[in-house]
Amino acid sequence: MARRRVSKKFHTTETAPVVEASMPEIAQTSTIFKLPDETFLEILSYFPVISFRYKVAGLRSVWGINFLPGGYAERLDVLRAITQTCRILRRKFLSWLWERVEACIVPNLSAWYIHLGNALESRCHILLKNPSLAMHVRVMSVTITRYRMDTILPAFADCLQSLPNLHTLELCHVHQEMTTKLKRAFEGVKILPIRTVVLPITAHHILRSCPNVEDVTCNVGGGSQILGAIAFKCPKVERISGMIPSPAMLKRRLDSQILAGTLLLTSIHQA
Repeated sequence: MARRRVSKKFHTTETAPVVEASMPEIAQTSTIFKLPDETFLEILSYFPVISFRYKVAGLRSVWGINFLPGGYAERLDVLRAITQTCRILRRKFLSWLWERVEACIVPNLSAWYIHLGNALESRCHILLKNPSLAMHVRVMSVTITRYRMDTILPAFADCLQSLPNLHTLELCHVHQEMTTKLKRAFEGVKILPIRTVVLPITAHHILRSCPNVEDVTCNVGGGSQILGAIAFKCPKVERISGMIPSPAMLKRRLDSQILAGTLLLTSIHQA
């Protein structure tokens, strides 16, 4: 019986040349690359954005520690996925991905305090090692627990000083037993770019490291420690919110001529 002949094309070791379109050619032919930035920003506006100046929908509390549910991570997840598709989209979306750094979101309640601590530590280390990413950061929102704070707080302080364009710091929650450790970690630290700070009274030592802050909101507590920090360390404050100081507190805390003159031009109200 004659042997069947097998076509040589199935035994060749050569592969057919693959013709790939260059990135400029793709950019010229794909519609997505022609969309203006305003279109992308409009789409992103439908994802929830954190702002602790006001009451945040869905804010959860476990043992008095405030954090946000995993749904608030959707915007970050979408931006991260887009930056991993191609070089062109990475260049376009990378600044939007890193303009907001958030370490206050917990996808589930299992070991939530470990998740919050690791999230803050990892973001700080990434930004310290990558100045090209640090330059994009405009807003930082964090929850500080007691988990590994002897290691995490110094990294957090160093990170804040390394962000040249950071203008807003939002502290969702700071554990009430962290005051002394915060004082030690932020001693001598100067965070010059920050203009807006939202914080609980337990974080007033961080506020003392922001000499150029102009807008201060207290989201937890009466605000007496925050007013003291403003009086002695923050001469440029123009607006304070979330505090209703008593006359005695005003007399004690706002004796600074500069601060008193500034606050006469603004209002003190409950956020």
